[in-house]
Amino acid sequence: MSAPHPYDALAEQLAALDPRALIYVLSRVLPRHQDFTETGDMRTTMVLAEATVWAEGRPERAQSTEADIALVAWPDARYVTQPGVGTQGTCQACDVAVNSIATVAYCPVCGAALQLG
Repeated sequence: MSAPHPYDALAEQLAALDPRALIYVLSRVLPRHQDFTETGDMRTTMVLAEATVWAEGRPERAQSTEADIALVAWPDARYVTQPGVGTQGTCQACDVAVNSIATVAYCPVCGAALQLG
C-alpha cells in the first residue's frame, strides 16, 4: 500500500464542496496560473470546463463531437443563481462557449464581463 500523497487532504476538502463553492474557489486560483511567451505574443491560462456527454445520439444543437464542451465562466458572487453550472452563453469578445452558475460572470479566457441567462 502506498503512502498518502501530500495533496490528498486538500483534494478531500475540495471534493466536499458543493459545485458553487468549488467553482468560486477555483475562480480565485486557476487564473493565477498564466504563462506568457518571451515575446509576449501569446498567453496560456488554466480554465475549468464542463463536458456534456451524450448517451445516445446528440441533439441538433450539439457540437459535432461526442460531447459538448464549454468553459466555466468565473462567477460574480453577487449574481449566483444556479445550484450547479446551468446558465449558458458565448463570450462576445473571444467567442468561446461558456456555462456559469451566475447571470453575471467573467470569461475565463479574456476576462470580459458576461451577461448570461
